[in-house]
Amino acid sequence: MPRLRLLPPVTAAETTDQAAPIIEYLMNRGGSISIDTETTGLDRMRSTVLYWSMATEDRRYFFPKELLGFFGPLFLRKDLTWYLANAKYDMHILRNMGHSLEGDVWDIIDMDAMDDDTRGHGLKEQAWRAYESRWGEFNELFLDPRLVSQELELDKSSFDKFKTLNNGRKLELVYSQCPELVENYASCDAYFTHMRARDLAKILSHRQLESTMVPGMSTLFDYYKTIESPLTKTLWGMERAGFLVDLEWVAKIEGPM
Repeated sequence: MPRLRLLPPVTAAETTDQAAPIIEYLMNRGGSISIDTETTGLDRMRSTVLYWSMATEDRRYFFPKELLGFFGPLFLRKDLTWYLANAKYDMHILRNMGHSLEGDVWDIIDMDAMDDDTRGHGLKEQAWRAYESRWGEFNELFLDPRLVSQELELDKSSFDKFKTLNNGRKLELVYSQCPELVENYASCDAYFTHMRARDLAKILSHRQLESTMVPGMSTLFDYYKTIESPLTKTLWGMERAGFLVDLEWVAKIEGPM
């Protein structure tokens, strides 16, 4: 049965002075923080951050890309646990900006798949299934010319210009006209990621590990923390570094076309 929860307001910071009490609170608080990025595109090796958000169980935050460096000390904390949805993608995007998450990383996509691998695991699908919560789809809110035009009341010239923009520029235009729309959407991504990670941890901790082949692990949550969570970072590192390919050898095993 979905649980009713009051959605906390968004705290948006645009300057270091505004962000200072936030990082002070999070540095002292420790524990777990969710993080999510809004980007220039979907190329994990080349796209960069436009806006980003974080959340705890009772707070939502929204920031422009310019404040990433200010939060660098928080990203370097090895005693923090970071909650993400599709973790490797956001980790690549952050690394493209020069930042890495040094603490443990939990990915709610993997955690939900461990609970039941027969269903979809996207953040929006999880939030609706678990909490009956929706906050819009990215493509509709920020990329669809007709819907964006209606929301922002664009004139014909602005509408025609919007259609020619790439996805990153479209998001920036919406933010310039209606920042609260972007702030709410992005911070909801982070907030419901945090909610879902906490709830999935409880669910997996009550699921017994069927195999006795792994000593010291009795629940699926034990397995996730010990195997799956570190593996996410390992796979991310492999993707980041890439690997060498012997093209002559590949050509030989391919044979004639």
